[in-house]
Amino acid sequence: MPVYQLREIQQNTEELLTQLEAEIRECSEVGSCYANKVKKFMAANGIWHLKELDYYWREVFEEFLSHEVKPSSYRKYIKAFDRLKQHSVQAELRLIGRQGLIRPKFDNQMLFLLYHPNPDVVRKYNDSTKKKDLLWDFSVSAPEQMKRQIFRTLHRILESEDGYEINRIRLIELKKIYDYCIKEKVTDIEKLELFQIEKIKRVLQNEPVLKKEIDIIDYIRETLFLESKEIRWNVNVWYMKRFHLQKERLNAANPVKRISFLEVSNQKNRELLKKYIRYNLGLTDLSVSSICNEFRYVRNFLTNLQPDKDVCTLTNQQINWNLLKVEKKSIKAESYNDIILSILHFFQFLRAHEYILEIPFQKDYYLKKEIAQHHDRSIENDIQLQLLRNLHRFPEELRLMYLHLWTLGLRISEVCTLKGDAYYLRGRDAWIKIYQIKLRTFKKIPIPDALYQLMQIYIQRKGIRPDEYVFQNQKGGAFRSGTFRKKMLDCCTAYGIQNGEYIFRSHDFRHGVATQLYNNGTSLQSVRDYLGHEYDEMTLQYVDYMPKRLDKENETFFDLPGNSLAGYLKEGKK
Repeated sequence: MPVYQLREIQQNTEELLTQLEAEIRECSEVGSCYANKVKKFMAANGIWHLKELDYYWREVFEEFLSHEVKPSSYRKYIKAFDRLKQHSVQAELRLIGRQGLIRPKFDNQMLFLLYHPNPDVVRKYNDSTKKKDLLWDFSVSAPEQMKRQIFRTLHRILESEDGYEINRIRLIELKKIYDYCIKEKVTDIEKLELFQIEKIKRVLQNEPVLKKEIDIIDYIRETLFLESKEIRWNVNVWYMKRFHLQKERLNAANPVKRISFLEVSNQKNRELLKKYIRYNLGLTDLSVSSICNEFRYVRNFLTNLQPDKDVCTLTNQQINWNLLKVEKKSIKAESYNDIILSILHFFQFLRAHEYILEIPFQKDYYLKKEIAQHHDRSIENDIQLQLLRNLHRFPEELRLMYLHLWTLGLRISEVCTLKGDAYYLRGRDAWIKIYQIKLRTFKKIPIPDALYQLMQIYIQRKGIRPDEYVFQNQKGGAFRSGTFRKKMLDCCTAYGIQNGEYIFRSHDFRHGVATQLYNNGTSLQSVRDYLGHEYDEMTLQYVDYMPKRLDKENETFFDLPGNSLAGYLKEGKK
């Protein structure tokens, strides 16, 4: 090679080295001793910009250190290497005007979390001892759609505020799923069938037991459904957060998280059921809980069909055979009729959309006569006294929620969804405004002054605004009814209510209030309006009235002069 070319190469090398030194000096957090070692390594390998460093060069650098420094010093030099790379990532983002919450583009390359463009991610995992767990290899030979799905789920976890431990477990489980999908050549995680999911879960169960169980398959599906540009109606599980439904249609105290069509194995039947539920969600004003109740009945009906049976070709005899199986189960007439009507509604939808010409069964043949049954569920006075004596030991939120049940007989869903403006004065009387989720209307009832005063103090101290839930979960949403019941059960056990054997049921207090009102002379219609029922028959199931009311009427009658029972028997009167 000519001398002038060697000089040119030497001059270019010196310029590149000067430029590299300038880049390294900008990162003042790395000591000169460690920085010089990284510079020496980079120059030896012809790497002239910090942005060119990646996980591959990190491993090569670790090998390089084995010939340069003592093993006890490796960690400090590797940390310097990482810090220089992190500095270059942030410097490049500042140059192009991008900072903060950043998701890198998927590029079929390795992704090392310590070199992630989001500084929050780097801070979370900078002190991790198992650095190899932070490497996600998207360069492997595998279906790209599946890799993109894992990539998106990974970033939802990285951006989650659910806490370090739960996200750590999610990352471990996600990597296991990723390895499984690579091995089994899974193309689309959203299209996994039930038997495939069960197989994956069995594989995961063979792994070392984690402190907290995570349904990572559900988490992946939810991520993909919520983050897709358009609603993916063709997938097998729908997540309700994605549908911007009217708040009036939702029960915030017991929200429906998802609707799964996986149980219906026949593909055509499954697609028809999806269309039916899509119609109910989008074109009706039914509450989500009502839609889901019907959905479960229809899904069970379709699931019980033989896998090769097309619902559009079912005969009256085949339907009769399937409905007889339902009838043999110990189901109340009311619930059985709900099943029949739900199946009828599904077939009416099929006929309206010309999937079938006529409905292949007559509902009147199957519907049963409903006989209103009385449920004696009022709570004994002794238990109520025990609860009141121990109530001061319960957490404040549980105490106040319990008082709403005990004094007003509200549904627990109504208590959980009370808003800050629910309590008000009308003249001298205190009132409460309650949204009835089932009826989708408000009702207003008087409340004790003491409860009003307690709630005003609580609302002011907590800084609850008029449009906020009074009783909130950790995320500021409505307190979950299931959470309330569990905590009340725990407290009843801890404080020995009925020797620790009392099974707390919030609806029992509703029966108690209804019974007390009725026994004190309130008309059945007034009790009905107070409870928020549509029909007297429903109220009759709540009022524990028969024995007590009869005894009271007997006492009143026989206390009157001339109405002695012995006198009637003597005269032979009836």
